[in-house]
Amino acid sequence: MNQVMKNVSFIIKKENEEVKKLIDQDTKKILFETGLPDSKYINYDFIFDKELTLLPDRIIIGKFNKSDLIIDLNKNESIYVHSPDDGGLMYLNSSLSQLVGYILLYVDFMNKKIANPSNKRLYLDEWERKMIDLDKEAYFHENYYWGSFFESYDIGMLI
Repeated sequence: MNQVMKNVSFIIKKENEEVKKLIDQDTKKILFETGLPDSKYINYDFIFDKELTLLPDRIIIGKFNKSDLIIDLNKNESIYVHSPDDGGLMYLNSSLSQLVGYILLYVDFMNKKIANPSNKRLYLDEWERKMIDLDKEAYFHENYYWGSFFESYDIGMLI
């Protein structure tokens, strides 16, 4: 695992007028001004680059393992992982800002754990509480990506 996580850089997407017409202001700001966290500085499964791919019902914003990370235009811009193999969708977050928030909460947790490993239980509890406060639906969703992601850290940290 990368032991130096403090300096997170962000990837800003190339301007795309067609996409801008389809998304809300918060999503535009993240994609074209603030940017998405660059995974080369953080050990996680989301890969973002500068490109966007617009399809009739979604915008591909990156990769999650080998699947597409998408903004679903038919579901209030919720964020999903789309499997090209079976066409399945796995819900992640209710908005792009909440996905970025979850990733940055992970970075914050890892930075605290690296700086002071003796307080890992405190940091785990804080991380879980902040995730639930930010997007409760994502944490407890039936697809259970974020809840299981947290549990894998919780179990691994206590062993």
